[in-house]
Amino acid sequence: MKKTILSILAVLGVYGANAQCNAIVVDAPTQNFSAKRCAGTPLALYAYATGGTNVNYTWYKDGSVFLAASTDNQADISSLAQSDGGVYTVMITTNECPTGITPPYTYTIQVDTAGPPAASTQSASTFTPCVGSTNSYGVGLPNPELYDWTWNVPSGWTGSSTTSGITLTVGDTSRSVIATATNGCGTRDFGFSFVTPVSGAPAQPDTINLHYGQLCAGNMVYLSVNVVPGNSYSWEFPSDWTQTPYPVAGIVTVTVPSSGTVTVKASNTCSTDTATYTQYINVSPALQTPIVTQVGNTLQTNAVAAVYSWYEYYENYIGDTTIIGPTGNIYTPVVNGTFILYITDENGCTAVSDTIQFTGLNVGIDNVANAEYIIYPNPASNVINIKSEAALDITITDLQGRIVYEAKDVVGTHPISTNHMGNGAYLLHTNKGTKLSTTKLLISK
Repeated sequence: MKKTILSILAVLGVYGANAQCNAIVVDAPTQNFSAKRCAGTPLALYAYATGGTNVNYTWYKDGSVFLAASTDNQADISSLAQSDGGVYTVMITTNECPTGITPPYTYTIQVDTAGPPAASTQSASTFTPCVGSTNSYGVGLPNPELYDWTWNVPSGWTGSSTTSGITLTVGDTSRSVIATATNGCGTRDFGFSFVTPVSGAPAQPDTINLHYGQLCAGNMVYLSVNVVPGNSYSWEFPSDWTQTPYPVAGIVTVTVPSSGTVTVKASNTCSTDTATYTQYINVSPALQTPIVTQVGNTLQTNAVAAVYSWYEYYENYIGDTTIIGPTGNIYTPVVNGTFILYITDENGCTAVSDTIQFTGLNVGIDNVANAEYIIYPNPASNVINIKSEAALDITITDLQGRIVYEAKDVVGTHPISTNHMGNGAYLLHTNKGTKLSTTKLLISK
């Protein structure tokens, strides 16, 4: 063990050689004291003197006063810091010896850290070494010579070390290599995990997986194989496919315009052999762009799909689209505006229409019982103004039908604060007797 911890109680002895101070009797040690302690532990120093009157003790550290003169013969440090290491002395004074007795004996402490700190670096030649090769490991611990080192290596591996580095001959057992640093203040393990020896030819890939995306013509998708540690992989694709570099082993990014045969080859540094696997990848044809037309008060498409999703589209607005939800190939809008359609087939392939302007409803400046009302500004940021010459009942809802504002018998110019409304589209419903009207509002703060 390189670090020895002494008892917490240390005695510092002094004696007096001055003939004028014969009244004082001081315990004298037979030798100087030196000890090592760990940071965070306590330390108590004592000096013993008898005889004389008004005995005082002044404690010094490295020649500077550590504790001022007092009758207390004990100097305590409750928790040692690294800076507390040094040379401690005490001066004893009495009425008989007012100039003090200078002790010839000192107490020296060396303060160690509370345990091995975390390693700054850990290095290994490779984590997938070839069986029978040599592989080196090292721990970048500051001042590694201050610690006792032991190494725990996998069964069948050979090599040993009592330092912070080791070179091993690799066996065929997969397991962590662990270095343990120890001193009198503690122990810490440094592990090299997932060390997997490679033996012989590379493992044979058994399937090519769709890692991410939809196999639809024109899409970019991620393909992958089941990765074996130590193997590297190369890919071959049809001539019309386009590969994009991807840094993760066993995964490739590629644009797929059509079906075709894909080949993947596995290799490793422990053998000149390769393992080849070939698989036909079926790519679904792309959907044609759906054409949307307005028929009366509806929007319709003749495109055949499994799912139709209609969106209301806003130009120059945060959040370009607001989903209406999956419906059929016919949709009846509740407001005038710009719409767009997404379709999805049974293979998960999608296509999107051009935007279409729907104008089937009478909204905006409306005539309510021969009384005109105006909404401004629209889009609005902080305030919406409604100006009406006839009394109106007003309700504002979001696109899910939740009411965000109501007012009765509005007449003249009526301001509405939008502070409680988030950015988005809303519907303004007015009611005058049996005359109902709906206007789209946009909030953009």
